[in-house]
Amino acid sequence: MKAVSTLIICFFAPALFAQTISGKVSCDGKGIKDVVVTDGIHFAQTNHKGEYIIPMTDNASFVYLSTPAGYLPQREYSMPLFYQPIQTGKVTGYDFELKRNPYDDNTHTFMVHADAQLFKKDNLQPYNQILDDCIDFIETKKGKEIFGIDCGDLVGDKPELYPDYIRSLNRLDIPFYRVIGNHDMTLYGRSHETSYRKFEEIFGPSYYSFNKGKAHYIVLNDVFYLARDYFYAGYIEEKLLSWLEQDLSYIKEGSLVFVAMHIPSRLEVGQIPFEYSNANIAGRVSNAAFLYEILKPYRAHLLTGHTHYNRNLEHSEQLFEHITAAVCGTWWQGTVCLDGTPQGYGVYEVDNDHVTWYFKSAGFPKRISDESLRSREFQRISR
Repeated sequence: MKAVSTLIICFFAPALFAQTISGKVSCDGKGIKDVVVTDGIHFAQTNHKGEYIIPMTDNASFVYLSTPAGYLPQREYSMPLFYQPIQTGKVTGYDFELKRNPYDDNTHTFMVHADAQLFKKDNLQPYNQILDDCIDFIETKKGKEIFGIDCGDLVGDKPELYPDYIRSLNRLDIPFYRVIGNHDMTLYGRSHETSYRKFEEIFGPSYYSFNKGKAHYIVLNDVFYLARDYFYAGYIEEKLLSWLEQDLSYIKEGSLVFVAMHIPSRLEVGQIPFEYSNANIAGRVSNAAFLYEILKPYRAHLLTGHTHYNRNLEHSEQLFEHITAAVCGTWWQGTVCLDGTPQGYGVYEVDNDHVTWYFKSAGFPKRISDESLRSREFQRISR
């Protein structure tokens, strides 16, 4: 009911709010109905003309879309432009012109990168070698829908390398959706809220959603900066959990949902006793159980990184987690990750509501596990 009540308030009683933001979502000049729009707190859906009105929230930085299936946002090379910064004094004209997807996105492929962690310009040469493998892979999907998700630690505490990272990834010429990682935070600020400002200046909102075919995709910021030196925790703020509940209220129960974060929700199946240690605080999400509860009505897959090794976990029959090994391997000190996996990236094939996945090691042929093999792998890891 949250989605419905928000819509009624936004369209029929705007005077209840001191100020609102409005705009239009269209394609080829024609409005698109029922597109979900948010400022990170409130939600609205477009009417039959593609128009929306949303309450203005104090300290909101963006107004942005959950791009509907069958459409694509404008983009600059690998940067999907599904958002607009909120400008002081501007309350109207936040318009979005979408493009029709030339491919049937009910069947699509996405690649998952994690932990590129560019510490210095010297890292760009081996990074681009891995991207060469990605380009070869993309060529095999020519004429089909394909995009990427980067699960964070794009750089290694070096925001000045963001332009180099972007230029390198632009070579793939597909949209990439980014997650903020702990090495993407701005350090030594006075609060958590200051830690993601630079990231958002470059890449837009640090939490958002979009749709492809029958699948719904969500990006969350689960890195909570403790505003002391380099300390952080795996933790999802109440603001984000509330936003997530509202976002999912527009999605039919039983749907396929992917949630991309940086820090894994857990490193094992089941909740272990809590201890005050870096592994427990910074290595997993302390309030993951509440995330699981929100996702319970859906067939959900968590896409995470952070650990520099591959692991698949079956938290329940309806909830899988895929921890993806690092693009940088062992911090560009070798060509393998902490589990011995050669550097590479995850590949996910979605056919309507069916998903298959594998890890593509750069420079090696792909290996696809069938359903029974994946089941045995989950059982092995769970024990």
